Amino acid sequence: MKNRNIPYGYCYENGKVIIKKFEVEILKQIFEQYLQGLSLLDIAKNLNEKEIEYAPGVIGWNKSRLSRIIDDKRYLGNNFFPAIVDQTIFDKMHELKEMKNTQKKTDRQSPIFRMEVPVRCSSCGKIMRRRYDSRTQEHCRWVCTNSNCKSIIGIADEVFLQQVIDKLNMAINNPDIIEIPEESKTQNDVIFKMNLEIENSLESGQFDKTRLRKKIMECAAKKYMEIDNAYYIASRLKADLEEASPLSTFSIDFYHQTVGSIWLRSNKTLSLVLVNGQKI
Repeated sequence: MKNRNIPYGYCYENGKVIIKKFEVEILKQIFEQYLQGLSLLDIAKNLNEKEIEYAPGVIGWNKSRLSRIIDDKRYLGNNFFPAIVDQTIFDKMHELKEMKNTQKKTDRQSPIFRMEVPVRCSSCGKIMRRRYDSRTQEHCRWVCTNSNCKSIIGIADEVFLQQVIDKLNMAINNPDIIEIPEESKTQNDVIFKMNLEIENSLESGQFDKTRLRKKIMECAAKKYMEIDNAYYIASRLKADLEEASPLSTFSIDFYHQTVGSIWLRSNKTLSLVLVNGQKI
């Protein structure tokens, strides 16, 4: 893609830099749309759809290119470049850009960005997404993805995470609250008999290798299936809670090990649904 050797909105004439009227009109549209709240991506899309050239024969507007235009102080005017935008508009654009630029303060290693289990809306049960907007009173908000619900709950990340810690500590301090369902006796009897047959065959020394290998694989498969049953999941969860020490800080590993989902209520409180389906 071709690069301009002079900022958009200007051209050379008789060795001097002058304003290029058509491009200045495009610049004014860009500045106006940005101040009206359009994103740089949307503005770029509009320019590309209208086939507005950035350089002769080149249509290639994008977020980075527009960002550089908004940051270019040469548009304020100096000894070489005539003024295209006044200081007031320039300052307003940068105030808006500063408010939108939340990424520079974002720590992507924070647990809030590493939580893989879903956060659900207590009103409708649908998934909620975290949104950050520095222009609102409560910067962190959880928004329901259900278009018929549209529930929005403002809650600070530290408050959200502390509630998770508190709920997990309740379970750690009292692991007996975990409800253990009845063990599947039928499945266990089948596995017991298969293990006994395998052991007897090995001890006797008289067996068909192919048939024994098949029996061992069948037994392993049934044991693997047993891992996913309700009794095993609840028992494993209770054991994990009994071995854990109360949390002083958020542990992302323990969280993923024990929590299946989070349900967020409009009063900014939450419930945890543990991996065994039990809510606390």
